[in-house]
Amino acid sequence: MSKLTLGVLAGIAIAAAVPALAVTGSADIVLNAGAATTPPASSTAARTSASGTVAAKTVTSTSTKPLVRTVRAVRSVRLVIPTATNKVGTNVTGYIQVVDTAGSVVTPVTGVEVGLQQLRGKTYVEIADGTTDTGGTYPIAFTSATNMSLRAVLKPTNGKPVYSAAVPTLAASHVTWAARPTMETTAKTSVSYSFRVDPESGSAVLQIANSRTPTKWTSTKAVAVPTTGVVNASVTFPSAGTWVLRGASVASKTNAAGYTSTLTVTVH
Repeated sequence: MSKLTLGVLAGIAIAAAVPALAVTGSADIVLNAGAATTPPASSTAARTSASGTVAAKTVTSTSTKPLVRTVRAVRSVRLVIPTATNKVGTNVTGYIQVVDTAGSVVTPVTGVEVGLQQLRGKTYVEIADGTTDTGGTYPIAFTSATNMSLRAVLKPTNGKPVYSAAVPTLAASHVTWAARPTMETTAKTSVSYSFRVDPESGSAVLQIANSRTPTKWTSTKAVAVPTTGVVNASVTFPSAGTWVLRGASVASKTNAAGYTSTLTVTVH
């Protein structure tokens, strides 16, 4: 054989004696010997190529989009009257308020049409109307005359009207002394007192209580309120001592009870 042939055969024998290089994938590589390592969500992992070089492989994590919660604003209307009971003839003030509520955020609504309605029989009748101001309110005022049930209404340009809860307001009869009252008398003697009731309707009584129990009232027999409005009623104090006295109208469907100022009477 020629020297060239011998050299080729020798090279083949040497190549056969050397074991083939193992080609590994990225899953076969241990980055830190003796410790398990979790790759970050987005990382570069190494892999060995058939030529023995290390190539970079980018691993991209899949992120979950956050859920977006949509809060819908709810528009509402309410009627505010600070005092539930008012004497006949007094001026009552309050307001209608319109707001948008979205979660915990409350926003006043400007320039929307609202109305004030009164229950008459079984039907609500509108007695005032207007538009809300920059604070989302519309002021109301009326003179106390009779017991009423009121509500506010929001009148949108589109859609059905929205109503507030019904708010009862009571008109207490205006009761005052009509003549100079007796402040000293004798026990078991009938004493007459006069007081005026407005409006001039229904019935009225005198009420007495011992000063030791001033809230424990005893009423006389009721008498009708005349058209003049002046009631004349008599009372007998049962024993000597200090007594308190007042005139009172009897509550009715149209008016709440009203009372005069309280007098202190000395009984011998």
